[in-house]
Amino acid sequence: MAEQIDARALLKSKDAEALIGKLSFEQAMELLESLVAEVESGSFPLEESIQAYERGAKLVQHLRKQLSGAEERLKKVDLAALQEKGDGGERE
Repeated sequence: MAEQIDARALLKSKDAEALIGKLSFEQAMELLESLVAEVESGSFPLEESIQAYERGAKLVQHLRKQLSGAEERLKKVDLAALQEKGDGGERE
């Protein structure tokens, strides 16, 4: 599991993409929420706000990839269940 990181540490990271890639879904979501809150609070200067937006976009991309993977896994489970049902899984 990736170490805990906050929004400011993500902005300072020289390899944010690799760091983001190691985050769990929950960690990435929490970090995105934190990043959005920081930007909305106005605590970042303009350049950091732009960088935060870029990092946020990478977090969203990472989250979408994880959701897509989860969706594919669920489709496989559903397909297996339907196939089992079709193969006599409905015994009474």
